[in-house]
Amino acid sequence: MRETGFRRHEILMLHRDPEDVIPMARTIWTVTCPNPATRDRLLRWLQDRMDRWTGWGEMAMDHCAHAPSQHVLALVMQDPGMARPTVGLPTEGLTADRPPLR
Repeated sequence: MRETGFRRHEILMLHRDPEDVIPMARTIWTVTCPNPATRDRLLRWLQDRMDRWTGWGEMAMDHCAHAPSQHVLALVMQDPGMARPTVGLPTEGLTADRPPLR
């Protein structure tokens, strides 16, 4: 699910157990992005891997919400198409030998 609220641009993974007496969707994983373009780009990347969502959801429910975040981050960093900077993100001061300006 893609969400914008309170100046936050998020992607949420929801879970609904159909065996619950009152089946309700609950958030089991969320990631916040700095702007809508970055969020939408990550969402497209996730949608291309829809076959993995069940596993990522189980990872979040069985371990913790950080587990899929760490896993997805590792996958994104291995994908050459995602490694390039997004237009509109600040890149000034980013070099191999210097931390970002604050």
